[in-house]
Amino acid sequence: MENQQAIDTTFFSLSKIKWKILDIFYPPFCCACGRIGYEICPDCTAKIVSTSDFILCRICGDQISQRGVCSECQIKKPAFSQLRSYGIYTGVLKEAIHKLKFGRGMGIMTNLLDPILNFIRAWRIHPDLVVPVPLSVPRFRERGYNQSDLIAKPIADSLNIRYSTSCIRRIRDTHTQVGLNAEKRKKNIANAFVADIEICGGKVILLVDDIATTGATLNECAVALNKAGAAEVFCFSVARVVGSVKMVDSKVI
Repeated sequence: MENQQAIDTTFFSLSKIKWKILDIFYPPFCCACGRIGYEICPDCTAKIVSTSDFILCRICGDQISQRGVCSECQIKKPAFSQLRSYGIYTGVLKEAIHKLKFGRGMGIMTNLLDPILNFIRAWRIHPDLVVPVPLSVPRFRERGYNQSDLIAKPIADSLNIRYSTSCIRRIRDTHTQVGLNAEKRKKNIANAFVADIEICGGKVILLVDDIATTGATLNECAVALNKAGAAEVFCFSVARVVGSVKMVDSKVI
């Protein structure tokens, strides 16, 4: 039985028609500059700070002092093979994510899809299955949709990759991760997910979320997917929070 957090594709298609009609009478405006006609306009999209402007850990995708693997991943490798993000969670992209997440900006991905697809294609991974990070049931009911689903489904459709919202689910509610440090994030999200072996067993999975801060939620999802027999897990987020620069032990690069 498909997860209730899945996008109803028929409803979604009809909604897009309704949005086009509504756009004629109530045109959208850019979440960053207010320009009429776009959820996020081309000029503002061009201002998104790319992760390619930073030196990133080959595994967790966090900012590091020199090319290689950060000290944290050297000590304990995450459950996923790699985590990559399209842009830095600041400025225009921060505004876009905030509108997508809290302002029902469901058209945001229409404008961001092409650059995100180019980013994923350049990554040169070959997933069998695309999976969004699930919301808790109370949060889904409150918001009415899962923003990660709105990101992941167009990616899967465009790349012609199988998609599932029932592959992984939350088995307990958690406190918001906002304001928690890395250690508290890990404890808060520990053992919060379970995956379906019949769906993900033997599959290379692309796990998708809106924002990665420490990667704790994505890692915990990857733990569950690995336990259910996934062959490999790659993680992607639209945005990445960049904090202090991690160090690299040059002896093991």
